[in-house]
Amino acid sequence: MAHYLCKDHHISSLLSFQFQIIWMKVESDMATAKKQSSTKVSSLASKVLSGSKKPTAKEVKTLAASVLSQDEVKGPRKK
Repeated sequence: MAHYLCKDHHISSLLSFQFQIIWMKVESDMATAKKQSSTKVSSLASKVLSGSKKPTAKEVKTLAASVLSQDEVKGPRKK
């Protein structure tokens, strides 16, 4: 794509190469990023697990959504 935007092929190739390096870095960062629950969700989970709070239906959904969003392997696990 950069080739069509630049008349000089050398500049085009350099821009394309730089873009590829940046994109690989972004993909790497995304793959290693740790997913964390918010402080509010963590506090809710702690209270529910300790028995000091009975969660509402909405809170149950919030906790379930948090767990599912942190699942790195989508779908069923192989046994």
